Amino acid sequence: MNEINFDNHIHTCFCGHADAMTIPVIVETADKLGLERIAIVEHIYSPAELPLIEKIKSQVAGLCHDCKVIVGAEVDVDGKKTDGSLVVENSQLEGIDFIIGAIHYVPGENFYPHSPDDCPLNADELMARWQSSLVGLVSNPIIDVLAHPARLPGVATDMNITFNHILSILEDAAQISAENNIAWEINNLTAAKIQQDFRPHWYLLTQSAIDAGLDITYGSDAHCPEDIAKQDCVQQILAELTD
Repeated sequence: MNEINFDNHIHTCFCGHADAMTIPVIVETADKLGLERIAIVEHIYSPAELPLIEKIKSQVAGLCHDCKVIVGAEVDVDGKKTDGSLVVENSQLEGIDFIIGAIHYVPGENFYPHSPDDCPLNADELMARWQSSLVGLVSNPIIDVLAHPARLPGVATDMNITFNHILSILEDAAQISAENNIAWEINNLTAAKIQQDFRPHWYLLTQSAIDAGLDITYGSDAHCPEDIAKQDCVQQILAELTD
């Protein structure tokens, strides 16, 4: 087992769908787990969420804790566009210590899919828009980490049809990420949600990043206290990578 003593992707109650994740609970849980470092990266879906970063920083500053706490942001691409531009301007992110870039919504549709049947586009169009958005995102040097690579096509397409295409797109995106010094994340929540048949192959996404010389980071994507530092699926990926 590869020891991971940090968690670089934790959400809070401020996101609206993680009620138990108050800042004291997060920090206390991290200390109980003996983590050396955590990153609290609240969702930024619009400029209106940006003040949350300072609010979280203020609450962290008022707590005693053993672990190092980094306060950052998980910033989405603009779901109304297909070019990978963020929902906020780069200038609005200056001064934020840790920025994760993410694609949650179908580009151009601003729609959050839960399955291929739930996607408003056919697979070819979804893949084309995801590719253009991904390339735009990893071309933005203000991003420190690409969150859960391939989460969107992993949820919104039948990977029996698209998996090889996903890998090809990721290989190209990894080269662009390397040029902009953007690390890639192994995300436990995403790995747990993908199609069962493809879990043994999900490590290939990370392999493409390693082959491009990218730094790799880990995040639980926790939205509840019991998921902080959860890494069962990540450990499966790491085992495949080291075989």
